[in-house]
Amino acid sequence: MADAVADLYQQFAKHDTGVEYAIFGHSLGSIMAFELVHYILEHGHDMPRALFFSGCRPPDRVSHETILHTLPDQAFMEEIAKLGGTPVDVFRNKELMAIFTPIIKNDYRLYEQYAFQTKARTLTCPIVLFHGDGDSLIMQDELPAWKKFTTQETRTIIFPGADHFFVDKQFEQVVDYVNQTLNH
Repeated sequence: MADAVADLYQQFAKHDTGVEYAIFGHSLGSIMAFELVHYILEHGHDMPRALFFSGCRPPDRVSHETILHTLPDQAFMEEIAKLGGTPVDVFRNKELMAIFTPIIKNDYRLYEQYAFQTKARTLTCPIVLFHGDGDSLIMQDELPAWKKFTTQETRTIIFPGADHFFVDKQFEQVVDYVNQTLNH
């Protein structure tokens, strides 16, 4: 995870002009975004205006109950297919599978090997959480634990009937909430 966060930071630093910014992450991307903002702060940049996380439990509650990244490729992709977030056509296309299987496995490796470390400082920006109440991977009752990571408001937006991958299906609504928060 540290190498991936350092790479993301390099991209951030190249484009940082000192203007306000916000960060959004979904699922593993939420954990990476959380680690990235701390890395950004450690390197002397300003606090983000807000953080937006979806489909993710707090970083100190990341579960390692199921380890998938060590499975053989076929078995791994069968498990991924069960989650329902990847179009069926991807699984039918051998060329796409050859491209995406190692990428997705690496994402899972990052998540499954992630070990939370207490941060030197508490964030001072709001955290907005997006959650589908039909998400079978993240339980809604875990979300209030995000509060301890900021001195500011932690707000949860619930999407009724939505699963873990609601961000794709309800993209415009998510963007509207982000814009409302940033324009407030």
